[in-house]
Amino acid sequence: KPRHQVLTNPPDLWMEQAKRLVKTAHTQLLDNPQALAWLERRGLPLEAVKTYQFGLSPQDQWFDKEAWALNADDKKLWIPAGILIPTLEPNGTVKRLKMRRDKNDDLPKYIAISGSMNGLSIIGSLHHETMIVVESELDAYAAHHATHDFACSVAVGSNIKNPDNVVVSPGCKISL
Repeated sequence: KPRHQVLTNPPDLWMEQAKRLVKTAHTQLLDNPQALAWLERRGLPLEAVKTYQFGLSPQDQWFDKEAWALNADDKKLWIPAGILIPTLEPNGTVKRLKMRRDKNDDLPKYIAISGSMNGLSIIGSLHHETMIVVESELDAYAAHHATHDFACSVAVGSNIKNPDNVVVSPGCKISL
């Protein structure tokens, strides 16, 4: 049986700040036809953008870590320019933020924002008997949008992640 990571929620202040960022970035995305067209080509039409509350950060942003309840070292919290991909609970609570960067440099295309909950990105209910496993979050959201209530989607993000306590919980109908 694989080892699994036990997930913990981000601090309450982090989740409040993340919710504000999602709202602002979502508005910016809805005002950007070029970014919306790019997402549509990826299988994420406007309906999906609104449902999943994707956003846009048109430029890099830096915040004081203390304002997000993160350890205050001498570095700032970096929100890179790109498509903001939030992981939301059904009640609207933001648990994870990832950015899909557009730059061609040595950094990864997908950046997990500091303070986000670790683990696999699960889109939809684990009560489905079918799970679609993909690498990227945008692919997982596109698969979920296409299948609606037929399956849940999981983005592993890399080939070195192990299942977490959510996907090995008794409520999950899929055996690993």
